[in-house]
Amino acid sequence: MLFRMLGKIGHAFAAAELGTDRFKPALIDMILNGVPDYFNHIGGEPELARNPTSNALHEIGLGYQRVNGKDYVVAKIRLFANHMGPIYYVVVGESLENSVAKLKRVLSRRLRLSAVR
Repeated sequence: MLFRMLGKIGHAFAAAELGTDRFKPALIDMILNGVPDYFNHIGGEPELARNPTSNALHEIGLGYQRVNGKDYVVAKIRLFANHMGPIYYVVVGESLENSVAKLKRVLSRRLRLSAVR
């Protein structure tokens, strides 16, 4: 049930941020029917002590990971971050964006984060 919940969060966040036309969803069967074939799309940080403390209740973000020549959209989810909750990574699907669009998204996020600090 935890993996289904994380899959729902990651998929919904990717759909909201990117739009449903910019990635090919990988977790629909797991989310809707509990099919365990895609449980390997979800992982986490093994050492809680390495996770920085946070003032936020929850943290979520998107990134990309290249594997075997394909780019995948990955959601980083941390529930109850202010209580040192673990970090989970959810591969939500294959990215359908071109390289320039992905680079723009990553750079604009980094620029926004540096402006906030």
